[in-house]
Amino acid sequence: MDKQQVSEIALQLSNLIPIFHRRVMTPLENQLKTSLSILQRYTLMVLNEEGPKTMSELSAKMVTSKQQMTPIVDKLFSEGYVQRKHDDYDRRNVQIIITTAGIDFIENHKQDISKEIHKRIEDLDPDDLHTLQRSLVDLYTILNKL
Repeated sequence: MDKQQVSEIALQLSNLIPIFHRRVMTPLENQLKTSLSILQRYTLMVLNEEGPKTMSELSAKMVTSKQQMTPIVDKLFSEGYVQRKHDDYDRRNVQIIITTAGIDFIENHKQDISKEIHKRIEDLDPDDLHTLQRSLVDLYTILNKL
């Protein structure tokens, strides 16, 4: 494949993000009002998938400063979705750990999103649904290689 084709694919992929956000995520956000921001939910997802993290590790993963992570974690702590655990050997190190309530929140939120997406796609033509399913499988496969 030549450089021009790769550039076109890169442009199409970069255009996919705002379209997905505008056509799928924004309507979902409006439909599923939650007490948590997108960054707070993403933080919970990271902790759920990857386990306990220090503030430094979380801020690196979230590509944000520790100062910006503090209010995010404070809100999750006040909601009972995370705990802070001091390191037994170095009390300056604090691990942020997702609680059962945090895991439940994430699981319920995923189910709510799935239900809303189901409502949005159920009226698609069967051929479009089949194409969408095939495309998603391909997209997952390729994105995991990046």
